[in-house]
Amino acid sequence: MKCATNKWTNLMVSYIALVGGLIAYNGWAPSLNDIKADLSLSFSQAGSLSAVTGFSAGVMILAGGLAASKWGSKNVVLLGLLCGVVGLAMFSLAEGYVLAITGRAVSGFAVGLLFVGTYTLAAEWFQSDRQTKRATGIMMSGDGVGVLLSIFVLAFALSAFGWRNGIAFESVILLAMIPIVLLFSRDVTPVVPATAASSVVERSKRSAWSAARHRNVLVATIFWCGGVGLLTMMTVWLPGILVDEAGWSESTAGFFSSMFSVIGMVAAFSAAFLTGRSLNHKRLILWSGVVIVAALAVLTAGLAAGNYVVVVLAVPVIGLGLYFGEPLALSMAIDSVRDDRAIGLVNGLVVGVPWITAGTLFPYALGWLRDITGSYTLGFGIAIAVIFGVCVVPVFFLDPLAAHREETIEPADSVRASR
Repeated sequence: MKCATNKWTNLMVSYIALVGGLIAYNGWAPSLNDIKADLSLSFSQAGSLSAVTGFSAGVMILAGGLAASKWGSKNVVLLGLLCGVVGLAMFSLAEGYVLAITGRAVSGFAVGLLFVGTYTLAAEWFQSDRQTKRATGIMMSGDGVGVLLSIFVLAFALSAFGWRNGIAFESVILLAMIPIVLLFSRDVTPVVPATAASSVVERSKRSAWSAARHRNVLVATIFWCGGVGLLTMMTVWLPGILVDEAGWSESTAGFFSSMFSVIGMVAAFSAAFLTGRSLNHKRLILWSGVVIVAALAVLTAGLAAGNYVVVVLAVPVIGLGLYFGEPLALSMAIDSVRDDRAIGLVNGLVVGVPWITAGTLFPYALGWLRDITGSYTLGFGIAIAVIFGVCVVPVFFLDPLAAHREETIEPADSVRASR
């Protein structure tokens, strides 16, 4: 069977699969209060459902980054979709905390594999002609589509048919994506055969790790910690806050919560297409961090005052700053390494470490503080200081790149290798 070799086709398939990952991650959030009541969970336990998802996602992002180099990005994406189907189905059948958290852990495997697999597949097809940030920016906009679909559009299914049937329906959506990936995606280079000499494989691993130990990779990883932490807070807890404290419906709360990523799509596309072919974006990333911190302060003030209009107005501004800065930070990290075999590893580090750390700590800590104080305000207040420390301060240490990267390989569209 002849597979697709056009970079835009592969980008489109990666985009669709990434949306599936967001469904696996966020698809249950609009019914958080119903799930909490049906399963008799505390706020801390409810937060742990998201925390374990973030932790398992981060572990699989790191593992998936290495697997993408060895087995191919396409296979990583397919495995991620399969885990998403299984994880969502398990969660929909849960009658207690144990099966629920197990289902969320498996869904986290899906999130991790799909994030690193899709980003790596897209970046591999665009890196050779210095369009990495275009690929990462477009992929970042997939967050907006995925969040809008999972916590707004699918919220109607959750409300109409109950959270169990709604989540089961989400698993069917991911199942339908598997043949799309099988038929229309392709790795940009052939997968290294398992029979390859072990010494060659070992040298490749050492070379990839060496290339990934760049200052910009570390800074991008820290910056993404803030982004992933905020994503978990906004998509997991904000709908429940607006339902529980503001008295809004699930669909309305899901709609305004999704604006974090939906409006952020504008910034992601801007980062992809309006920054030219320059590889240096230090100043833009710094301003993105400043915008995030300022808007988060406004949101926290709105929570403290019980003014939820202010809260939902601040949400998209946070998204604008975050979704503009993250793809630029990731593209600088990727463009800082010269070994193409390190792309999957860099993606795994920049995206995976934040999911293990911030993706785990942020949602659990917010639920824990809510249990202790009876309010969400303190948790968001602490987040302001944390976000300043990870999205502003480290940016000063970004290492400027050469104005023009030397191209040593042919453009991806010229690849005609067959499996």
